[in-house]
Amino acid sequence: GDTSDTACTDPDTCDGSGDCLDNHASAATVCRADAGDCDVAETCDGAGVCPGDSFEPSGTACGDSSDTTCDGADTCDSAGACLNNFASAGTSCGDAATQCTLQDTCDGVGTCDDNGFEADGLSCDDGNLCTISDACSVGACVGDPQTCGDGILQSSCSEECDDGGVQSGDGCSALCTLEACRAEARPDCISTGKAKLIINETSEKKGLLKAVLLKAQGEITLADLGDPVNSTDALNFCLYDDAGALVQPYAIERGGLGCGPTEPQKPCWKEAGPFGYLYKDTAAESDGMFKVKLKSGPEGKPSAILLAKQIGDPSTASYPRVTDRIAGSLGPTVQLVFDTGVCLSSTINLTKEPKPGLFIGLQK
Repeated sequence: GDTSDTACTDPDTCDGSGDCLDNHASAATVCRADAGDCDVAETCDGAGVCPGDSFEPSGTACGDSSDTTCDGADTCDSAGACLNNFASAGTSCGDAATQCTLQDTCDGVGTCDDNGFEADGLSCDDGNLCTISDACSVGACVGDPQTCGDGILQSSCSEECDDGGVQSGDGCSALCTLEACRAEARPDCISTGKAKLIINETSEKKGLLKAVLLKAQGEITLADLGDPVNSTDALNFCLYDDAGALVQPYAIERGGLGCGPTEPQKPCWKEAGPFGYLYKDTAAESDGMFKVKLKSGPEGKPSAILLAKQIGDPSTASYPRVTDRIAGSLGPTVQLVFDTGVCLSSTINLTKEPKPGLFIGLQK
């Protein structure tokens, strides 16, 4: 008979009674073992035949069972192969993009690449209205907490003013708080009935300023003057041009302090009777002011007299003269501001033909 010898059939043999036996393997006999996760074992059909090779159906789990954005669980392809199921390169994964970080992406072979940060210095917005110049720094949006100086008034950030600069002495301090001498002349001051202003800077080695404000057109009490004898109260004298723009602030910040070249120093301020105060500092350490007399009283009585003997910097060969900065002004304004907020104001009219370094005017 048949002499073939396979997994499903052996050579035919005689049975001793004259018959030839067809020696087939039973139907449960494995004739082809599986070759992996996506292959299946075949068994004999009981008639000597081993079926053709067959495979696990498409989508059957195999290989790596991990399931991530960049590496899906492996599956069979119905042809015996186990597919890795990697996401294509550039697929978003991991950390999402922010203002200062880049979107993580798959590399095409199962790994999520960290694409790092945007370049430091890239403009961003940290969401805080009280910061400026927001920029990326090592993946974070960082803002400068100093909004003062950006030219925008952010009252919610405790700013009282913002003139776009960070220098003091121009009406808005370096901390964006209003200074006693505002950038523009105050409209709420008490006017005077009579005043005089003399500024003499004809010599580069010294200067002289004299301001006399008389007959305030409103009551000024002793309390309105503050208490420069027993406290740190300051006094400010502000000079404005014709347009009401601040030309020069002067501040006497010697409240409660001593003045004089020798020890023990005498108090800078002292009471001048029951209605006023007198200031004297021969060293003129506060903006050149060396003598001030203040008097309170009912309407028509309050007055102030100020003398400054150094109104520039005599240590330099040529200092910026105040008279140069008000040159052309026919009616500058002077305001005396007390620490209490009360202020006196006078508009001075030029009375003599101006010449370099000299201004003489009266309130008419």
